[in-house]
Amino acid sequence: MSLEQQALIESNIKTMEALKASLHKNESKVASPNTIELIKATLEAMKIFDAHNTCFTVEECADFLGVHRTTISSKLHSGEIKGVFLGRIWTIPKLQFVDKILAEEL
Repeated sequence: MSLEQQALIESNIKTMEALKASLHKNESKVASPNTIELIKATLEAMKIFDAHNTCFTVEECADFLGVHRTTISSKLHSGEIKGVFLGRIWTIPKLQFVDKILAEEL
């Protein structure tokens, strides 16, 4: 994925989250409950797409999981977390954490 595509996806996610926040403030003004469901489904699809197309560094993964980076390194070496060692840097696909990503509040 190019940097332009990634920037567009991130921009769309921010726009959808802002729209969702606005709708929650004005729920009485929303014409249809389907609008909120559509937004939730769109955000979920975007999170899945983002998870599929990006990777964590060891530090990002540790922050995401709330553990120390040495814990992530140990889990990478044992195979408990899947990753690829490229040069001197681990790349850890987000896809393996999709359940946790989707469990976060939309």
